[in-house]
Amino acid sequence: MPLLIKSCMLFVWVVSSLILFSPVSSEAGKKKDFIIAVAPFKNIMKRADLEWMGEGIADSITTRLNHVEGLQIVERVHLTEIINEMKLTMAGITEGDATAIGKLASADYLVVGSFQKLDIGSKSNLKINVRVVNAKTGVVEKGKAVSSDGPYEEIFEMQGLVATKLAGSMGCKVSKAELEKMKKDETASVVAYELYHLAKMESDDLRREKLLKRAIEIDPQYAKAHLLLGSYYRSRAPVDESFDAPSVHHLEKALTLDPGLTEAHFALGDFYFQKQKMHEKNSDEQAGSAREKAIFHLEKFIEHKKNSQSKYFIWKVKKAESKLGKLKS
Repeated sequence: MPLLIKSCMLFVWVVSSLILFSPVSSEAGKKKDFIIAVAPFKNIMKRADLEWMGEGIADSITTRLNHVEGLQIVERVHLTEIINEMKLTMAGITEGDATAIGKLASADYLVVGSFQKLDIGSKSNLKINVRVVNAKTGVVEKGKAVSSDGPYEEIFEMQGLVATKLAGSMGCKVSKAELEKMKKDETASVVAYELYHLAKMESDDLRREKLLKRAIEIDPQYAKAHLLLGSYYRSRAPVDESFDAPSVHHLEKALTLDPGLTEAHFALGDFYFQKQKMHEKNSDEQAGSAREKAIFHLEKFIEHKKNSQSKYFIWKVKKAESKLGKLKS
């Protein structure tokens, strides 16, 4: 992409984040946090090879909006639970589903969108369209529609632009610090990004492992890929100790790269909890070390997820609290 065009896109993104309205205030004079759920984006052309992108775009926009003060974003795990309970397809969320989803998610707004990827010769163009639906009324909000159109290789810049415009449409003033966080991409490579999201959809363990290892090979700093690969190895470790070392390596690497990936704390806490039980009969020193690490990671996980509305995380918090109680007794 020509440098001038890329610079213009970045300029528009930055400017759009600065020309924003003041947040709506409550009667007490305090800013009202809007609760927003970002639904998986619809694959307009129904291309099977792009099914991963609907969730990928929604996940990226969710991550970026999480950095904005004044917005509360419904966890993707919780939203997926609601979509499954309603027997909706991940790629088929419409404005008509907004009120039901909004009620179950306690959301004020539902972000629904679509994407099109057109391949022309050796180049590809991507178009992202977004609408904001009032979750109380089911009506599409006027003046809150957002779109972005550009070369596919600029997908990260496009996602950032969409997220920034959405924050602006909600009346949020994005600070410079928040903007810098929103500009941070989950990976430096579009190819690694594709491989990671394909791995999330893959049901075959060996194929998932291969996709994730390839993603990490392309971008060794890809925190989410390390987390997913480490979690997979952790699931294998109880029946095969050869997975212990790679599991801990990738989980710890994920936390080093992104301390916000609290799922890694649970996995590591569970790992060291099991190691403590294994060593307590033979080695007080090793058992004590494993116990300290287990307590640290379990407490970190509980701290970050204790207020989650997701049934999955509520269950995990209870498991973490149970293990913590045994370690401290």
